[in-house]
Amino acid sequence: MTDKKKGFEPPASSTPTPTGSPAGSTPSSTTPPSGSRAAARRSSAPVKVSPESTGFLEKYRFLLLIGLVVVGLGALGLVFMQSATAAPYTCTTLMTPGPVEPAPTPRPIIALQSIAPAASVAPVASVDPAASPTPAPSAAPQPTQRLGFVAQDLGQAHVSENTSITYAYCPPTSVAHFASDMAPLPRRFYGPNDDVRPGNWIHNLEHGYVVIAYKGEPDAATLAELERVVTEARGTEFSTQSCGLPNKVIGLRFDDMTTDFAALSWDRALLLETLDAEQLQTFAEQWQESPVWPEPNVC
Repeated sequence: MTDKKKGFEPPASSTPTPTGSPAGSTPSSTTPPSGSRAAARRSSAPVKVSPESTGFLEKYRFLLLIGLVVVGLGALGLVFMQSATAAPYTCTTLMTPGPVEPAPTPRPIIALQSIAPAASVAPVASVDPAASPTPAPSAAPQPTQRLGFVAQDLGQAHVSENTSITYAYCPPTSVAHFASDMAPLPRRFYGPNDDVRPGNWIHNLEHGYVVIAYKGEPDAATLAELERVVTEARGTEFSTQSCGLPNKVIGLRFDDMTTDFAALSWDRALLLETLDAEQLQTFAEQWQESPVWPEPNVC
């Protein structure tokens, strides 16, 4: 009897054959092994990044953003404070009196002699009138010395009111100045506490004005005398008829001077240690709308 007939089963192979697969064949591709299914599940699941692997910028970006905003606001505040506390102007040097023009030679006084008229026949029965006195000869007007001295011209550019201007000398008689509602200044006398700057009144000089400047806070009598000069100085024909102004003279405080008083026109200055109202008024009448007036026919 053969083994087959006896129901003999051959011994199991040492290498088990997967169920459903013939011996010696490879596993079907439609049924992946359990290890492959686990790998597939891992690849489809979202990847979790550990906190340790997060970058510094990603982790602290909110705090960094706040820091940048704070630094930016601080920088803007610093710029604002510097502009607010910056000096409105600076003076490189202080002007000292320069050479003045020599006094003009006085004109000779010529006495006028009256010539007696020819004798005429007296009318009959006329009464001789009382003898009239012979008029005295009038003296010829003497030339007046031109007061002050020439100052260097530094130009006439216009700048904004927040510009800090550096003047080569003070008090300035030219150079860059403001162009706004308060430049040029309205004609009047400005007291010690009025806020006026050279950038304002240099524009007045450009328009043919004379500035009477004083240092510090003079007493009431001195201020009154300075104001009188500003009020009583004669104006030019142009200022009175074309501009409707009694004159082009203003008075104001300016401390950066070597003397206590000064009279200024475009490119010309008169510096006085003590108050001399007569000289200030003469300068004002001589140098309104002077020959070097840079903007003629402007009020």
